[in-house]
Amino acid sequence: MSGRTASSSVRSGVSISGHRQGSAGALPRGMGCVAPVYRPRDAEHTVLHQVIALHLEAFLSAVADVGDGAGLPQFVEREFREFLLCGVFEGGVARFQCEGCGREHLVPLIC
Repeated sequence: MSGRTASSSVRSGVSISGHRQGSAGALPRGMGCVAPVYRPRDAEHTVLHQVIALHLEAFLSAVADVGDGAGLPQFVEREFREFLLCGVFEGGVARFQCEGCGREHLVPLIC
């Protein structure tokens, strides 16, 4: 036996990723020195969102006309309508406060 115990390896201060714990300069591999900034998805300005928003009513009407008024199953129409609210402020928001500066952020809920 080498005389090294489990407790001595824990005290060595090396994390699972191989960086020394507590050293000021240790960053995970691949990370820059710039603090990450969260940017919420801008769902309303994606091509898919715009196409569905512009053409959903005409599409539903055309499907109903072709199918003798039956249209799409309700769950399909509901999914299209819920998609239009996903990631937009009108669909609901979460409110967060920065612990560092106290600034509040509103983030749209996503589906």
